[in-house]
Amino acid sequence: MKRFLTLAVVALLSIVSVLSFTSPAVAQDKDSKGPPSGFSVDQGDHKIPRGSTIRHLKGGMTEVQGPDNSLVLRTKDSDSSMVHTPSGTVRSTHIFNLPSGSEIENKGNETDVYQDGAVMLKIIDADQITVPQYSGWIEQSCNWSVPNLDYFGANWAVPSNPPSPGADTVDFLFSAIEPNNGSQIMQPVLEWNQSGSQGWTLRSWYGPVNGNYYCSTPVATKAGNSISGVLSYSRSGWNIVTRNVTTNKSTSIITKSLGTSNLAVFCALEGYNINGNKDVPGDTTFNDMSFKYNNRNLNMT
Repeated sequence: MKRFLTLAVVALLSIVSVLSFTSPAVAQDKDSKGPPSGFSVDQGDHKIPRGSTIRHLKGGMTEVQGPDNSLVLRTKDSDSSMVHTPSGTVRSTHIFNLPSGSEIENKGNETDVYQDGAVMLKIIDADQITVPQYSGWIEQSCNWSVPNLDYFGANWAVPSNPPSPGADTVDFLFSAIEPNNGSQIMQPVLEWNQSGSQGWTLRSWYGPVNGNYYCSTPVATKAGNSISGVLSYSRSGWNIVTRNVTTNKSTSIITKSLGTSNLAVFCALEGYNINGNKDVPGDTTFNDMSFKYNNRNLNMT
């Protein structure tokens, strides 16, 4: 079953700036302001070793303990930078940048992240975090009442760049699945200026789990490229795949935390620090949208 949605962005001059994105340097000692764009495994200047345990402690502190039980980093959450996600803004200590193909399994207040069957990270939340709320969805199409679903695929094209964006403008275009209580969200995402990139990137996102968000390795793209977002369920869980069809490069993560019943589906444009049409991209159309359960096509209205 195919459905079409055009996101035409107009008359946004009254939308006010919500949050300034900053990317401060990280201190090199164990007492730090935290990674500017979230914790990374085997990536970037602020990577943490595989097998590490991250503890969000009562009182708003985060500690990283290496696989040898040594203290890698200690930081106060309130001193860390804010990071935009496709479903809200959170402190950088609650963002985890994962290699493509990583698997996420929530076990109450502990979340384990696997790659190739081995535990890569343990995240333990002694203090349940309330995720900041912000209604940043500029346009959306949705169905809040999907009894059963195990596949959602959609295609779209990377639109033209925002014509004259502010340095801290961030835009997200995505398809998504949530439980119909809105507690979590899975998203193949096209991002503009995420982490100050000043360009288009692709990533797969999942969260919040105990106030934390998980995203895959970014893949570069540009205006005019064709994008595919697929969320499919198997025995391994939900596989969230975001693909640049033009270059045949993809990035993905897997979550074992959601089932296939009582879901909601979306296509949306979200933005931060939007002061007018100059900060939003050109129009795009979500097309060839396919919804299935047990290999049977579903009709979404």
